Amino acid sequence: MGGSKKPPVYLAFLHRMSKPLQEKLSIINYIPGTFDEKEALEMMGPENSNHEYLRSAVNRHVIQKYDVHKRFNIHGILRDCISEYMLIKDLPLVRGRFCRIFSKILQELENKSFTSDYQWALCQLNLEQQNFNKLLTDVFHCTSDTYQVFVNIASFQFNTTSPTFLFNSPDSYEMGMMFYKECLRLTQQHKNNYDSSKVLSGLGSVITNIKGDYILGERHYRNALRIRQNGPAVKDCSLAFLYQSLGWNLGCQGKSQEAIVFLEKALTIEIELGMNLENLILSTLQSLALFHLDLDHMDIGEKYQLEALRRRRQAIGTDMHPILGAMLNNVGEMYQKKGHISQAEYYFRRGLEIKTQTNAAWKSIALSEVNVANILTETGRPNEALEVLDRSMKRAGEFQNIYQDIRSLINECFGRAFMAKKMYKEAVRHFREAVRRHGDSQSRDYGVLSLQCRLAECLICLEKHEEVIDLITSACRQKDAAIRHKPTTLTILSCYRILQNAQLAIGKFSDAHISHEQGCREYERLKDLFEGLGNEEGLEKVRTEWTNQR
Repeated sequence: MGGSKKPPVYLAFLHRMSKPLQEKLSIINYIPGTFDEKEALEMMGPENSNHEYLRSAVNRHVIQKYDVHKRFNIHGILRDCISEYMLIKDLPLVRGRFCRIFSKILQELENKSFTSDYQWALCQLNLEQQNFNKLLTDVFHCTSDTYQVFVNIASFQFNTTSPTFLFNSPDSYEMGMMFYKECLRLTQQHKNNYDSSKVLSGLGSVITNIKGDYILGERHYRNALRIRQNGPAVKDCSLAFLYQSLGWNLGCQGKSQEAIVFLEKALTIEIELGMNLENLILSTLQSLALFHLDLDHMDIGEKYQLEALRRRRQAIGTDMHPILGAMLNNVGEMYQKKGHISQAEYYFRRGLEIKTQTNAAWKSIALSEVNVANILTETGRPNEALEVLDRSMKRAGEFQNIYQDIRSLINECFGRAFMAKKMYKEAVRHFREAVRRHGDSQSRDYGVLSLQCRLAECLICLEKHEEVIDLITSACRQKDAAIRHKPTTLTILSCYRILQNAQLAIGKFSDAHISHEQGCREYERLKDLFEGLGNEEGLEKVRTEWTNQR
C-alpha cells in the first residue's frame, strides 16, 4: 500500500519547484549516468542562470553530489518520476546537444589514453561508460545535425590497449556492430562515399582487433579502399589510417610482404602530413618492425622497432603505460627472432609486468602471457608455461565469441607445452581447438599452416599417419600463396618433412620419395634466399629443419 503512494508523493515534491527548474531537470535527466558540473551546465544550454538551477537541485536533494569524483547524479526514484512526468520540450535539440557534448568527451579521453594521463583517462572512461553507451544507441535517432558526430565516432582510432575499449565484451561488441551498421546505412542514405569509407575502416578495425576475424576485417578494409580509389585522390589522415589498418590485418594473416606495401603507403602520407609523435605514425612504425622481422629483414626490422620505441617513450614520457608494455613485448619478439632467448624472456616479462600494473586490456596481457609461456616451453619449463596459460584461459572465459585470434594462440601455446611434456593427446586437443578458432578464415589464413604442422607432429607420435597425410597434403595446396606472402617461411619445408615421415611410416615409399624431392627443392630455394640475405641464423634453421627427419 505504501509503495503505491510513493510516486504521487515524489511527483508533488517535484511540482513544487519552479517551471524553469523542472524544465532544466528534465534536460539533465537525459544523461543516464553520473555527470560532472560542466556536462550538466552544457546540457542545460547557454543561459547564465544554469549555475543557480544546478545549485538549487542539489540543495533540494533532487541531485546528489559525490565529492570523491566531483560527480553528480539524480536520485533514482526521482529520476523515474522525471522521466515519466516531466517530458523534454524539445527532445531533438537536447538529444543533439547530448551527442555533441559526449562525443567530444569521448574523443578527448581517447587522445589522453595515448599519453602519461592514461590512468586518469581510464578512470574517466569508466565513469562515463553508461553515458557513452547511450551515445552509441542514439545513432538510431540521428538527424542531419548529428550525422557527422556519429561518422566521426565510427572512425575513431580507438586505443585497443584500454580495458574500457567500447566494444570489448560480447554484449558491447554486438551493440558496436549495430552502431556501425546504422552508421553505414546513414552514409549511404546521405550518398556520401567518403564517409562510408571512414565507417568501413572503423568497422574493419573492430572486427580485426576485437572479434579476431581477419578475413571479414580485410573485406571491410578492401571495400573502404575501393571507395577511396574511385573518388578524389586526397591523401589525408583517414587514408593513412586505412592503409595502416589493412597492413596490420594482412600481417596478422601471415601476408607480411603485402602488409609492408600498405604500411609504407601509410608512412608516406603520415610523413607528408607532418606527423612525428602521433599515435597513427607510431603504430605504423611498430607494424613495419614486426612484419620486417617476420620476413627475416633483421636490420630493417630492428631499425623500425627501436625508432618506434624511442618515439613512444618521448610521446608518453613514462614506461608505465600499456602501450609501452606492448612495445617491450615486441622488443622481446625481436630478440627471440635473433635467437637471444634470455633477453627475449626479460622483455616479455617486463612488458607483462607493465601491462598488469597499468590495467591493460585482457587481449594485450594475454599476448604477453603467451610469449612468456612459449619461452618457458622452449627452454624446458613446460610446467611453468602451463601455470601461466591456465590464468590466461580462465580470464578468456569472460570473452565468449570475441578475441578468437588470441584464444587460438592460447590453445596453440597449450599444445606446445603438452607436446614438450610428450602428452600428445592433450596437445592434439588444444591444437585442434586452435585451428577451429580460425573458423572459416583458415583456408586463406597462412598463419594457420605452422599450427597445422604442429598438430601433424603430434598425430605422428600417436601413429595416426593417414590423418597426417590428409592434413599436410591439404596444407601444401597453399604452398605458392604462402611463399609469395612470406618467402622466408620454413613452414612448407616442414610440411614436406612431416609428410615424408608419415608416408615412410606406413610403407608408402614411392610417395615418400616424391615428398623428399619436393622438400629438397624447397630446401635449395630457402638456402639460396638466406644466403642472399646474409642471414646465417636463418640458414642454420633451414638446415636443422630439413635434417630433422627419420
